[in-house]
Amino acid sequence: MKLRWFITISILIFSFTLQNTLGDSIRIADIAPNFLIMIVVAFSILRGEKEGAIIGFLAGFIYDIPYNYIFGMYTIIYMSIGYICGKLHPFCYRENRILPLMCTVFSSLFFSSVNILRFVLIGNINFSYFYLRIVLPELVYTTLLTLVVYRCIYFINSKLEEHEKKSRHLF
Repeated sequence: MKLRWFITISILIFSFTLQNTLGDSIRIADIAPNFLIMIVVAFSILRGEKEGAIIGFLAGFIYDIPYNYIFGMYTIIYMSIGYICGKLHPFCYRENRILPLMCTVFSSLFFSSVNILRFVLIGNINFSYFYLRIVLPELVYTTLLTLVVYRCIYFINSKLEEHEKKSRHLF
């Protein structure tokens, strides 16, 4: 169990680092994907709402540390995404890629909607520009990369489950 959390936290930190360091080099039309949403959605669907909420909390906390003036806002957003997507765990056929894609679409829209609302409340947003030039392209980019990321997380999760089964049956 400790190995699972060590690897999960390492993946979250790696994803955040990748998103913020190599984000400029993987941008397409000045849009970068949101790797943390992909990771939270994938683990939530594979592990359920309890672990999804915990992983979402950790992802949001990692995101909040350097970027947010209102500390905890993204922690709540990512935790909500993890919990809601994790609720779909019992209905999920793990090899199916449709559910992770749909969850990523709705999670990305939710995340972007909160950002839009934050900028609207501040009063400095051109809604149509923001939606058409940032939200929709990021949604498409993140959703397409979800196919690759979900497959990687699925592989890692299955190896961790095999390791946990072996460690339980030592005798």
